[in-house]
Amino acid sequence: MASSDWEEVKRLAADFKRAQLSSSSQRLSERNCVEILSKLIEEKQIEVIYSLDGKEYVTPSQLFKEIRDELIVHGGRVNLVDLQQTIGIELSQIETKAAEIVRSDQSVSLVLGQLIDDSYLDHVAQEINEQLQKKRPSYYSSTYPVA
Repeated sequence: MASSDWEEVKRLAADFKRAQLSSSSQRLSERNCVEILSKLIEEKQIEVIYSLDGKEYVTPSQLFKEIRDELIVHGGRVNLVDLQQTIGIELSQIETKAAEIVRSDQSVSLVLGQLIDDSYLDHVAQEINEQLQKKRPSYYSSTYPVA
């Protein structure tokens, strides 16, 4: 990378930061933001993951957050293929981030292509226990008659 290119990247990044901190009347246009981001991506100053249609992108940390949010929204259990459709990111990228989530959080497991957290397992166990409590008296009285 030439020195002039690096200086341009630094200048664009500084302009971007100043614009974000300034009042709304002095903000950068969408076109300028896209230009700055494109330059930063080209110079590998930021890492992004492109959407399936290639029109949008997210950072790896944003993808991590979106997967965690979807896990919560779906009650602690979400299929990775469904995530691909919901988030619009390639399945291999979702699988990579899902594996990272599992490594970083012991309460989350990856089972047969589904992320499952402990809250979901607790909920299922509670439902099973309630069903057993309802069926127990009739099961025991018919299986082991007292009289």
